[in-house]
Amino acid sequence: MKKNIIPPRKILLFVSLCSFLFSTLYVHSQESMKDILQKQKDKNNKELSDLKEKLKQLEQEVKDKNYSFKVAMTEAMKYELSQLASTKAPRSIDYSKVNKEADKRLKMEAKRKKQKK
Repeated sequence: MKKNIIPPRKILLFVSLCSFLFSTLYVHSQESMKDILQKQKDKNNKELSDLKEKLKQLEQEVKDKNYSFKVAMTEAMKYELSQLASTKAPRSIDYSKVNKEADKRLKMEAKRKKQKK
């Protein structure tokens, strides 16, 4: 019976090839990770600049309409509204009453500001 023996040369070639492939894949994965991180960093910077622009617009609106509150950056601004709260309002709310109450409060606020001037 003849035993199947792999020649040492083939073993060395196989090990060398595996080593080369592994090192190539490792370097490639490191470059890909750098690309992914850079893309995420660029995306975050764009989102931050968009957020700052929106904040400036809101500050200007508050100033133009003489509202009594301030607008500022908060932790909640990092998230979408859908992540912070339910996107569906409860069915039990009577929106006509809510709108009337909000309108009443805005008128009272405007009246108070006129009296201060």
